[in-house]
Amino acid sequence: MCQNSLQFARNAVNAISQSTSRSRATVSAVCHASWWEFERSMLDVEVTGRGGRRVLFLSGQLDLNSASQLDRALEAVCADGVREVVLNLHKVDFIDTTGLGTILSGRTFCKQHGCRYFIDTPVPASFKRLLDVTGIQHHLPFKRRVGRRAPMT
Repeated sequence: MCQNSLQFARNAVNAISQSTSRSRATVSAVCHASWWEFERSMLDVEVTGRGGRRVLFLSGQLDLNSASQLDRALEAVCADGVREVVLNLHKVDFIDTTGLGTILSGRTFCKQHGCRYFIDTPVPASFKRLLDVTGIQHHLPFKRRVGRRAPMT
């Protein structure tokens, strides 16, 4: 019974992770496993750009389980010798303190590798709230992409 429930939960999580909508679902199983074993943190990182500039488009959840994906992406683009890295967080649904720490450490990492590091504006409301609560918005470099109107605040 427990094995069937585990397989059901895994199949449900896989189906959810492959769907185009970023809705969340709760899957429960009757056995000794915790719910968090079934929930998968989803973060997609798409790298675009050419020459000395790369834009990292993040979508999904940036948290304890997925922050290493951003670390790896930053390592890869800096290893390519880019001079500017821009994080686009427009499609990030959730950021926890680990995700915030990864964004902060990304700035330091890029600086050590001679890259300028910016966060594309406007940012999602959830990220703005996190910045307001922590008070660290002045430690992050924000940049509006050319051709975009200034964000309404």
